[in-house]
Amino acid sequence: MNAACFTYILALGTVCGRMAVLLAWAGLWVGPVGAAVVDGASPAVGIYDADPSHLWNRIHQAFFVRTDTAADTPDSDVVDPLLWPDTSSFLKTGPSHVAALAVLDEFLANDGHALIADPLKRAVLQHDLWSIFDWSAHAGSDALRTRLAAAIGHLALSPERIAALPDNLACTVEAGTFRAAYDPAHPQRPFLPGTLLDAEGPWVCVRGAISGPSAPVHVQYYQGRSPFLVFLRLPGGRKATLNYLDDLNRVTRQGTTHEAGDLPQFPVGTTTALLRQMAVIDDTGRIRTTPITQTLQMRVYRQVGTEVTDHQNSQAALKFRMQRRGLFAEGHGGLKAIDWSEPLRVSLLHRKDPYRHNPGAGGIKTTMQSCIACHSCGGPGTVHSIFTYKQDDWVPGGNLVAPNRLRLVATRPADESMKAVNWKQTRYEWGLLQGLLKGLPLHP
Repeated sequence: MNAACFTYILALGTVCGRMAVLLAWAGLWVGPVGAAVVDGASPAVGIYDADPSHLWNRIHQAFFVRTDTAADTPDSDVVDPLLWPDTSSFLKTGPSHVAALAVLDEFLANDGHALIADPLKRAVLQHDLWSIFDWSAHAGSDALRTRLAAAIGHLALSPERIAALPDNLACTVEAGTFRAAYDPAHPQRPFLPGTLLDAEGPWVCVRGAISGPSAPVHVQYYQGRSPFLVFLRLPGGRKATLNYLDDLNRVTRQGTTHEAGDLPQFPVGTTTALLRQMAVIDDTGRIRTTPITQTLQMRVYRQVGTEVTDHQNSQAALKFRMQRRGLFAEGHGGLKAIDWSEPLRVSLLHRKDPYRHNPGAGGIKTTMQSCIACHSCGGPGTVHSIFTYKQDDWVPGGNLVAPNRLRLVATRPADESMKAVNWKQTRYEWGLLQGLLKGLPLHP
């Protein structure tokens, strides 16, 4: 860890702040920690069907609403389940475990997969159950794992139906809820670019020097179920961005130091984006990336250079997260902008369940502050704050890359998604799921 970054983290009040804010930026949020135990479950809500008692709503309730704590979660419609490797009781023992097995038994015994034909809802529910399975592979019970695997298989779609799933990022853009471009006069105002995935547009998909998936820390955190794509956009558009990459990589190859001041810097107004897309399992047992965006995070550089010291104002951070209700509403898209003032809730720190441990996040108070704080390390206004380029602090193997071998190169989103899929296929939990799915009837 370099001196500037270490000094900044100490100012925030925690030596562990870097990892905390990185994982907060990754998108998993929970409510403030509470110590009391809740007696019984709260009523199910209408996410998959208007009837709260619909089986699919009760499945969501069983797995995505914590009933073992009085902690205040802002909404049950969170992107990811509130589970960690050391979650001690939820879904493992007691009423929550019994309820989970019962609702899955009902689903499997009564052809629950046939209750809703909408491929979008089937894909989302399968991905949700897949996330529970991956957790259970290391922390749950055999009884839970086998039922989850069967339900995942029953919800599988054909490759053709997966490819035809809607692009909710495009739907949200078309809905016109958000501005199309960044407004320098209002840096906290959300904007949603409609050209992010345009192969000839101003955004360039990039990767770094390390082999494997882009944004490896993010991919590993979500255990490969969600490919992450990294984009860069200079104010001059695609040509200016590609020219900058060529210049950066040329100077990097010639250089012998890691100092940010020795490298070409991008201009004010440069934007990075991190797009998380949902993957599912098709009816042949293969992993497929969908067009569904789960989160989109962007940072706009308002100040550039090694002399930048105003960390919190040097960048404007914006983030969108998927909500199922909006996703399922025709013409909506389901991406919700996070307000700049949203309090920083507890995120995973050292893989500990924040409902049992309250590690905090130092002096960082809001979600967006955490994004900027993490990417201020290495120099808030330099290319070193783009960790796809400089991956030597917490990426395994990153510190083995010589300074003159670092790079930031243009790539194709499809290639990066495949790298994430290939990585997932080497994982223990994927092998376990494949073994359980073998021989099960899959229902397209």
